[in-house]
Amino acid sequence: MLLGPWEIVGYLGQSLFFVRFLIQWIVSEKKKESVVPLSFWFCSLGGSLMALYYSIHIQDPVFIVGMSISFLIASRNLILIYRTPFHKRPLILAAMAVILISFYPVHKFGVPADKGLTWLGFLGQAIFTARFVIQWIVSEKKNRSVMPTAFWYCSIIGGGMKLIYAAENDSLVFILGNGVGLIVYARNLMLIYRKKKVG
Repeated sequence: MLLGPWEIVGYLGQSLFFVRFLIQWIVSEKKKESVVPLSFWFCSLGGSLMALYYSIHIQDPVFIVGMSISFLIASRNLILIYRTPFHKRPLILAAMAVILISFYPVHKFGVPADKGLTWLGFLGQAIFTARFVIQWIVSEKKNRSVMPTAFWYCSIIGGGMKLIYAAENDSLVFILGNGVGLIVYARNLMLIYRKKKVG
């Protein structure tokens, strides 16, 4: 089966999501604790844009919303990491928002009638998005990019729901992306609790 250009974009986006957690996993295993390297956020940025473009093409509202939020949050974390002066941060986020919005006019999209379990998809996406909202709040309080334990719990619950939604709608791109992610999320929790037990 030959892949069309949109499927290639979708798989490339999911590949970047896989690579970000693969790198994060390797670095965490080496340090024997859950850590998030800089490359994680760059992969998140690129993966979100590609997955968003694919989501618009297949007219999937669940993943359109999720990828949009993921893009903005990855941008915000890079701002914190690079210690961008406070007065410039709104301008950078505004520029990122413009880039994001520019993707939307490409297609006229709505909610296809044959989408199954859309409510579960949105619920999973809400929980999945909550992980980054929590991470954002904690990072803002500490004025640096950090990854709290709640992030990984929300990842497992939300990712599991999105996996069911993707499977119901035969979306192989998102089945692979969410399925592999669950393994990485669980491993991070194992590393976190191992460190607490040792400490």
